[in-house]
Amino acid sequence: MVLKYLLYGWMILIAALAVNVVASTLGVTTWYDYVTSISVLGLKTATCSLQVHEHLFLFVIYPGILGLVVYLVMRFVG
Repeated sequence: MVLKYLLYGWMILIAALAVNVVASTLGVTTWYDYVTSISVLGLKTATCSLQVHEHLFLFVIYPGILGLVVYLVMRFVG
């Protein structure tokens, strides 16, 4: 039981790292960049400075990919 949840966590971590590498390569703001920007500029300024595709990535695509990973792992692992 514990190993199953550990596997879920590892799969999410691996997927998140892979998505962050791809995003950085493409020049898209990652969650790390966004949170750092919030700490420097404040929430409103940091959020307003994002482009539309970065909003889509952070709030739709990124969580969608991680959700898909969890779904697939749960489906195939149990």
